[in-house]
Amino acid sequence: MAASSDLLDVDPPELQFPFELDKQISCPLKMINKTDRTVAFKVKTTSPKKYCVRPNNGVVRPRSTCEVVVTMQAQIVAPPDLQCKDKFLVQSVVVADRLSAKDITAQMFTKQGGNAVREVRMRVTYVMPTESSLEIAEESDGPQRILVPMQRIVDHGRSASGLSSGSVSLRSAELGTEVGSPTGPVVRTEELLKAAGHAAETRTYAGPDAQSLELSALITKLTKEKDSALEQNKKLRSELIRNSRPNSPTDRHGVQGCDVTRSLPAPAFVSMERLKSAVPADIRRAVGEGTTRDLPTTTSLLLAFLDDLPLFHQVIGELTDPELALCRKDKGRAAELKGRGNACFTGREFDQALGFYSQALRYAPISSDGTDDILVPALYVNRASTMHKLGLLEECLRDCDRAISVSPNYAKAWYRRGMVNASLKNYSSAVHDLEVALSMEVTSSGKSNIEQELKLILLKPQCVNEVGRSSSDCKDAGLAHTAEPHKVVLECIATPNKGRGMTSPNDIPLTSLIHVEDPLAAIILKSCRETHCHYCFSEAPADVVFCPLCTIPVYCSRKCQEQAVGGISWNQDTYLESNSNAVDLGILSLTSTRCMAPNSKQIAEHRHECGGAHWAAVLPADIVLAGRLMAQYIDSRMLTGKSSAISGPNLDLIQHYDIDSPTSKLESHICAIVLLLCLQKHYISDLSWKEETLSQLVLLICQVKVNSIAIVCMKSMDGGQGLTESKGYSAADDAVMCSVEQVKVAQAIYMSGSLFNHSCRPNVHAYFHSRTLFLRSTTYINSGSPVELSYGPQVGEMNLVKRQKSLQENYKFTCQCSSCSELHLSDLVIDSFCCPQSSCLGAVSESTCYKSEKNCVHVSVDESDICKLSLPHVSKVDEDIEKVGKLFFRNNVDLKIDPGYCMSCRSQINLSSAVSTSEKAASMINRFKELAVIDEISEIPITDALRSLQQIKKLRHPYSKALAQAEDVIAEAFAKIGDQEQARKHCEASIKILEKLYHPKHIAIAHELIKLVSIELSLGDRASAAATFTQAEAIFSLYYGPDVQRILPYVDALKRTVSGGFIGAP
Repeated sequence: MAASSDLLDVDPPELQFPFELDKQISCPLKMINKTDRTVAFKVKTTSPKKYCVRPNNGVVRPRSTCEVVVTMQAQIVAPPDLQCKDKFLVQSVVVADRLSAKDITAQMFTKQGGNAVREVRMRVTYVMPTESSLEIAEESDGPQRILVPMQRIVDHGRSASGLSSGSVSLRSAELGTEVGSPTGPVVRTEELLKAAGHAAETRTYAGPDAQSLELSALITKLTKEKDSALEQNKKLRSELIRNSRPNSPTDRHGVQGCDVTRSLPAPAFVSMERLKSAVPADIRRAVGEGTTRDLPTTTSLLLAFLDDLPLFHQVIGELTDPELALCRKDKGRAAELKGRGNACFTGREFDQALGFYSQALRYAPISSDGTDDILVPALYVNRASTMHKLGLLEECLRDCDRAISVSPNYAKAWYRRGMVNASLKNYSSAVHDLEVALSMEVTSSGKSNIEQELKLILLKPQCVNEVGRSSSDCKDAGLAHTAEPHKVVLECIATPNKGRGMTSPNDIPLTSLIHVEDPLAAIILKSCRETHCHYCFSEAPADVVFCPLCTIPVYCSRKCQEQAVGGISWNQDTYLESNSNAVDLGILSLTSTRCMAPNSKQIAEHRHECGGAHWAAVLPADIVLAGRLMAQYIDSRMLTGKSSAISGPNLDLIQHYDIDSPTSKLESHICAIVLLLCLQKHYISDLSWKEETLSQLVLLICQVKVNSIAIVCMKSMDGGQGLTESKGYSAADDAVMCSVEQVKVAQAIYMSGSLFNHSCRPNVHAYFHSRTLFLRSTTYINSGSPVELSYGPQVGEMNLVKRQKSLQENYKFTCQCSSCSELHLSDLVIDSFCCPQSSCLGAVSESTCYKSEKNCVHVSVDESDICKLSLPHVSKVDEDIEKVGKLFFRNNVDLKIDPGYCMSCRSQINLSSAVSTSEKAASMINRFKELAVIDEISEIPITDALRSLQQIKKLRHPYSKALAQAEDVIAEAFAKIGDQEQARKHCEASIKILEKLYHPKHIAIAHELIKLVSIELSLGDRASAAATFTQAEAIFSLYYGPDVQRILPYVDALKRTVSGGFIGAP
């Protein structure tokens, strides 16, 4: 049964998610158009940060359907009683037949404009997962340094690595189980695992006579059962490929929203947790208590144990066995997907057709003998034709170029490119392409068609300038880096409190570019695999390019593909497809063209992961990154003829192994052994390994965990997206409040970047263009002063206690920067409550503060001393901090302020009651924002939200982060419903508080000012908007210098609007 409106039926009528912690879950929807008119739709939700909808808008042709996939992000906390209050709203409206998805605007769905908008409301429910799905768990990508100020961070990493988050299946951690897959093979495999576990236990703890006939018989039985399970899995795969449609539609990049490997069955294989639990207590103790000097002993001890464990060999087999390689090319699968794409194209379901053709290209193998296999060029042309229908002309042109490069005599490729050039008004190029197509066409009907098109084009004026010539081989993401002198001299010195650190012998002026660096190695995060290029990490276009040897990576261009994969050197009779089920992972010869990127000294980072084996798709990202560093080291040695014995890269980076927890040490040992065997499978007998190789690999994994830096990109949300595309600013748009989010897309190792120490109030700002790290000074830095950036925690973002906890858990150090060693206003007020005395500005904290000596304050939580802070010099004591903590600045030494007491007058509040009431009020305000998203605002919730805001104002300190967030939520909600005066009032109030917590020129303030600019434009107050924008622009220039336009392209579009562009345009 479907939820219905006059225009669309939505099936199912209720979104049901099998709830599991730490796992991303998807639910498909069908938009069914039973009318004879073209209908546009838009999907909204009350929790936009929790769900990903692909596509979130689209066009459904008459009497056809469109598939939408709603993906719930991995949740780390289970809701009480599995109750969910989230809702979805599907809006639909009749549009002209000629419109496509790219023509959809927010104005179409506004009721104020007289549009006949139909709505279907849906609720979200959680259900218990099936028994088989409980065997499959996602693992996190682990913590990385986040070097950009954290206003809003998408894809929050957890502090533990993926292996410590419960039972993580090595194979199913990323691959998932396809909807509707039979449970037979899963149950059978589980029985196998139980038997294998028993065998492992017997073999481990029995005496010298354990090799009995009974054990041999058990091993034989297990082998037969494994072969039987594999055979069933092959049959299941074939059946699913024949009968199942992809379980998600395409997103706007033309790639299916789910991971490609999710379309393959994933039985419950042995998890890393099961392998870890098989290690006996004495080896666990030796590993856990060992230091770096003990690594040769502990790694050898563990390897010897695992080598005798059948369970371990099963794990390695699952990861590297060619018969189980789930990421190999498959010509049959490609042909199947091509057929489905053709069916969608015939039915005018172009969005779906685009996704099928892209997936077919992903699976299509490349020919080894140089013959012109027609499958790949045909797929490029089919995808080009689809993008031509969707109006994606530049992307279409690049696909035509690719088809011609693969098969120069393919007439359809020349014909399609000619038609696209005609659409771009490149008439001379169009005539040339069609004439070539005419010379190659063999059918009379085809020749006649081309001749007619030529006649029409020859009637066009030929003097139009050629536009739109974009080669797939030279496409580059973003603007070229602004030429800028880079003359700052930096030195690495030893410091008494922070070890090594960076400084400069000269003064560094404001906004100076002080460092530019490409990574030693980098890897995309799993959450961005289908949406971003795996090499440059920019957002993937519709005409994505895939790896020629496996189905894992996605690239934005042929250039990025070649940089990541390198040149291909084929052995004779090599043909990577799954027809014979015999993919040799080492069949590619190791030559200079194999491991080097074209025209570059860089090692091709992905090649050792190619061939179809899926270990690189399921192991944690930091482990795969360590594998890339190891492979880079191996390839560089082999290229220089030093391949006799391999130990491992000796990077000059900290690793903190000695102070790691016993659990973390054991995980690093197991991961190092698994990774080394996966690499050995690739390199086969080309090299030998030294005894210390495993020790080096364990340390390398630890170095990656501590030193990897998160690569983030700035993503303009709401109204900002329209501005990014230079469509102008519209006051009628229902997303009028511009906002920006930082999206964490990758992690990388920067050798020099890792030498910069952390500060909670940094004097350097880090940002990225593609893979390149840029560091720019944000304050005047005196010669000899430390040059420091932020690893994530900052003053204004977190309080002192949370910052110290985060840094200790993730990076194993206690911060001693100036902000963590001196009392600051932000730390006193950020999470505090207000004094019950209305005339007192004192702060009431949940921590205990006491002054036991002159000019020093100790902060503790639960009787545990957190840190010791010095009082600021009298010249730095401003009026605010003196009013907030007046007691600290008196001469008495013995001073103790307990939780719940005012720091200025010692008045007391009921702390537990204040916490409970303020959290309830904040929840009410967030609910108000959710209602605004789905246009369900009325006078009652507005009144309730304002009442909740007043409660927060009565309880929380006037400078607290909770009050700033509440004001911001109210401002966004009012902007959403069109009350811009109220929106401005609350937005300004939020900004004033944030200026107290950060400082007036912090990058977070600039992003909030952009929100205010958008509100002021909606009010028609261009003068105020211009003044506010000037203030924001000055901050952006401080943090990004001349790179503002490249990093934040919407700022330039907004500037044109403020300075006299159009407003209110559709």
